[in-house]
Amino acid sequence: MIKILVLNFIFLFLFYGNSQTFSIKGKINDLTEKSKIEDLKLIILDQDFKAIIYNNRNFIFTDIPKGTYNLVLLENEKIVDRKNVILTNKDIEIDFNIAEISTELEEVHIKDSRQSDFGKLHLRSIEGVSINESKKSEVIMLDKINANLAIDNAREAFAKIPGLNVWESDESGVQLGIGSRGLSPKRSSNFNVRQNGYDISADAIGYPESYYTPPLEAVEKIEILRGAASLQYGTQFGGMVNFVMKNHKNSTKPVELKTNHSYGSYGFYKGSIWAGAKYKNLSAKAFYQYRRGNAWRQNSDFQVHTSYFNINQKINDKLEIGFDYSFRHNLSQQPGGVNDYWFEQKPDTSFRSRNWFRVIWNVAALYGNYNFSEKTKLTTKIFFNYSYRESLGNLERISRPDLSENRTIIYDHFVNIGAEVRLLHKYKILNRSSAIATGIRLYRGFTDSKQGDGTNQSDADFKFLNPDNPERFVFSYKNYNASLFAENLIYLTDKWSITPGVRYEFIETNSNGYYRFMIKNLAGNIIADNRFLESQSLPRGFLLAGVGTSYRPNLHLEFYGNISQNYRAVTFSDMRVQNPNFKIDPNLQDEKGFTSDIGFRGTFKKILNYDFSLFYLNYSNRIGEIYKTDDASNFFIPYVFRTNIADANTYGFEFFGEINWLLVFNKNYDGNHKLTTFSTASVNQAKYTNTNRTDILGKMVENTPIFSNRSGLTYAFKNWTSTVTFTYIGEQFSDATNAESDFSKLSNGLFGLIPAYHVADFSTKYTFNKLFFEASINNFTNQIYFTRRAESYPGPGIMPSPPIRLFVSVGIKI
Repeated sequence: MIKILVLNFIFLFLFYGNSQTFSIKGKINDLTEKSKIEDLKLIILDQDFKAIIYNNRNFIFTDIPKGTYNLVLLENEKIVDRKNVILTNKDIEIDFNIAEISTELEEVHIKDSRQSDFGKLHLRSIEGVSINESKKSEVIMLDKINANLAIDNAREAFAKIPGLNVWESDESGVQLGIGSRGLSPKRSSNFNVRQNGYDISADAIGYPESYYTPPLEAVEKIEILRGAASLQYGTQFGGMVNFVMKNHKNSTKPVELKTNHSYGSYGFYKGSIWAGAKYKNLSAKAFYQYRRGNAWRQNSDFQVHTSYFNINQKINDKLEIGFDYSFRHNLSQQPGGVNDYWFEQKPDTSFRSRNWFRVIWNVAALYGNYNFSEKTKLTTKIFFNYSYRESLGNLERISRPDLSENRTIIYDHFVNIGAEVRLLHKYKILNRSSAIATGIRLYRGFTDSKQGDGTNQSDADFKFLNPDNPERFVFSYKNYNASLFAENLIYLTDKWSITPGVRYEFIETNSNGYYRFMIKNLAGNIIADNRFLESQSLPRGFLLAGVGTSYRPNLHLEFYGNISQNYRAVTFSDMRVQNPNFKIDPNLQDEKGFTSDIGFRGTFKKILNYDFSLFYLNYSNRIGEIYKTDDASNFFIPYVFRTNIADANTYGFEFFGEINWLLVFNKNYDGNHKLTTFSTASVNQAKYTNTNRTDILGKMVENTPIFSNRSGLTYAFKNWTSTVTFTYIGEQFSDATNAESDFSKLSNGLFGLIPAYHVADFSTKYTFNKLFFEASINNFTNQIYFTRRAESYPGPGIMPSPPIRLFVSVGIKI
């Protein structure tokens, strides 16, 4: 596979270098003597080309193929001059003039210069009030890709993002589990997960796991920034993932309605409805989705209700305000895991019929955007989370039968409020345009957590038997966070920039409560019951720094590099879960390190889109899981122990490339047909260092496949488009000792190898007037595989991935 990748990579750049292109250059003459260079834009209409305009008002278009073009000069988005040019076999020169701007001049909608038919972009250098220059960034345009959005199949939706490791342990598709570069995919907790730019995780400091991610059919695009996002978006090693929701403020329709219904294998059904309205500068969008299913294993029923509402008011040309609200109710039965023996014999086996999981999520946000001028912008977001998650069932090792004893309830109630204020100011230094982004973040999180006995029944009854004195623990966690950050984009030349930045972070985590330790005799009677009170407060402050650089020899090629420090605080809520399969070191310490990237990316005409980068991640004092059998009080039964185990270093490369083949071979391409192929690849070397434990030193970091690849082919004809996606993920270990799999019938399935696997998916859609039809076949080669060994819910044990499944959808938009 690596040889094939290298050959494809060489082909791409041989192709790039041998293609014949020309330049258009000249001068912009200001007859008014009033115009400012930063207000000028020179574009080619209906194309992806934009001129570089220098301080002396000279301009140049590069890499332009033969053809006839309509060049337009704009000042503050109004046309001031336009010319038609014909490129034959040589470069040409032409001048533009700026005359007095008439109020009658035509306004023009400028096509995003990054847009293409590929469906994957990278973030602009400046987006709103954020600076993304020189960072490893990706944007998934969901309306440009084919994926099974009925079940939110992350394997397809994120197929063009290299290096992502996707967990597939949620049959309903409502919880996203992604990781990269040696970081665990567990509920995407190593990313700062956002919706419309604000936090949606359980507790960004104390419990950064994402029990809610929005339905992808309600999402316009997904923005991803890797580790260098730590300076602007929080300190996580993974970076930031932001789901930008669809809205109605840019629509030209006063009223819009849309409904979609999907049916699939194993009793799956999904119904969705959108409604949008606009009156002058006031717009609103509402979305509701219901999905249910039985899944492919017994005891896997689920029901999910999700809604989203947005209202937006443009007060005037400077001020815009809005409000978001998101709700989810998710109730799912969990079949538990299996061990290696049963996975080989009968992977659809379920040993748990009484396990349930419930999430009730409420997230609201107020926001305001104010433009002081064309150079200075301010945004404010105030967000609030009032949510619950509850798990109910038998947490014992999967090798032990469920004998209808009292079930365990774990209850968490999250109440969080936060605010972020960001300011972007553009200015000049060394007579060149620059920009500085500054911001402040205030956050307070409250989590009430309980663990105790529930009923011995099999229904979804989440009531404690002793609500005032649960059998395991009762804790209250209070977290405070205040942050200041600044990043400065400085152009040293017209092509070369640097972006230094700093972030100061203050975190205070508080824990107050008790846990109980009970001993029972063989008859089940309590012979000892001890309560241990615990109160902790841990304030700390620290400074993070980073710097990036970017060099653009032309408009369509960029060389970039960055290095930024990262930090991950210990989560108190993780430290108190009592589980016979899982124990936690009470002396856990925070994790520190840094992330760096160096690479190049670009496009060629509308034919080629590519991104190649090398990365290095240093992770000091890493928290991880190891396999232990040293607890005499538990009869030396194997368990997972979570502790600071070692330092970890991860390095490798990531590659993305996509080609539109009809533009390569057909000079008379009419746009009715499209044939593209894409490929992503990632190679990771991740090992533990700096530890006294010989059973860990030099071992592979868990959840890190050495090689992964996703490739796809898309064919489209007018209103019909289809995509086949192939996924290969190399083998990976599930714990830091790299324990081998145990295939005995009574093993617990917690430890061992996660074998390499390959999966193929097919998705298609067709639009006819106001109707649209979609269909997907996931895992159409019917592979039997798994992506995760769970130490607790939804397991414990191996979580088998679904076999072949079929989905069809029909909808109407009016």
